[in-house]
Amino acid sequence: AMHDPKTLKDLLEGFRARGDQPAIMVDREDRFETWTYRWLVGQATRLAQGLIAAGVAPGEPIAILAPNSAAWIAAYFGVVAAGATAVPLDHRAPSGELEEMLARGECRRLFTIAAALERLPQPWRNGDHVIYLMEEAKQPASGVVSWDTLTETQPAIVLPVVQPDTRASLLFTSGTTGTPKAVPLCHQHFVANVTALLSEHIIANGDRVL
Repeated sequence: AMHDPKTLKDLLEGFRARGDQPAIMVDREDRFETWTYRWLVGQATRLAQGLIAAGVAPGEPIAILAPNSAAWIAAYFGVVAAGATAVPLDHRAPSGELEEMLARGECRRLFTIAAALERLPQPWRNGDHVIYLMEEAKQPASGVVSWDTLTETQPAIVLPVVQPDTRASLLFTSGTTGTPKAVPLCHQHFVANVTALLSEHIIANGDRVL
């Protein structure tokens, strides 16, 4: 699948062959923490299965509201592998703007961290469609699902076939000129971007990108 991926799900499947090569490196104060491609594929696949088991519909918009992390990337791939639409939101955006983007994106589920959840309106804070990212070890608030619960193995769940024209993301542009606009992007848009970077030799296997 890696040679000619048509979707982000194909790209994820292709990561399997990379095994224990580093996929993500996180800068901690005293060291770099490394997460392998095997870890990324495993987490994203189990997240996708957990989302489908939880009743996520094809194309359903699911928000991701958190700082950059390895779990953010796994959550993103989990959402798109489930055939749903990832809606990344800036965790530093004003509360009112976040509330509006969640409403305009028609998001009913949300991956987040406790600190960001506290800034959302009450219905989200005790909603049963909130999933904490992996880093959140503390006991989730009532109704909040932990990462571990969602990734408990669901071996019988088969992931859906995702088409290149399936909507992968709904991105909100920065609001410098007024209200942020929602821009939908399909799987084929992202894959074309990756393919172009590779074919123009802007990036190659083994390169590290900040």
